[in-house]
Amino acid sequence: PERKEMVSLTPDQVAQILAELARRNHWALPAIALAFTSGLRRSEFAALRWSDFDADAALIHVRRAVHFMRDGQVGVRQPKSRQSRRAVALDSGTVAMLSAHKLKCEREADMFGRRLTPDCPLFAPSTQYGLGDAARPWRTDSYTRLWRRLTTRLKIRARLHDARHTSASLMLGAGIPTLLVSQRLGHSSPSFTLAQYG
Repeated sequence: PERKEMVSLTPDQVAQILAELARRNHWALPAIALAFTSGLRRSEFAALRWSDFDADAALIHVRRAVHFMRDGQVGVRQPKSRQSRRAVALDSGTVAMLSAHKLKCEREADMFGRRLTPDCPLFAPSTQYGLGDAARPWRTDSYTRLWRRLTTRLKIRARLHDARHTSASLMLGAGIPTLLVSQRLGHSSPSFTLAQYG
């Protein structure tokens, strides 16, 4: 198959995207911000549950990936490879953002007379809060459609998957060792990371 061209956004473009989502108080802001800071794939951040977020240790545990079938069924499976099952360190700003998001989810679950439990999705419509592992997360194509509208409005040419490429490029550009970047992204080896981003 034809390989799609990778795009790495500039820090200014990342700031533009996040500022626009924040200005609109958009439901996708925490997920998109996490994609930029962690390098998670769309199927990985969409599959996160509250039990995967460890605020004290500043970690996100990637344990599963979610895929939505054409018939509306939700498929949850292991991540793409053995290396993709990983713990990703979070910066203090991302921890604070996810902690604030959790408080908002707890308040909204309470409005439905429910309690947010560890098996609830991190990112889901408010009607799903408190439904535990029966809750349906936001559809992955919802993020893609939002991203296309947003980047078109901001005149930025990039795919949602390029948030992952941007995360990798910014880490390597900041001098973070290739081995750490490779582990963070769940790549099979540092040589694959260098081949992609070198």
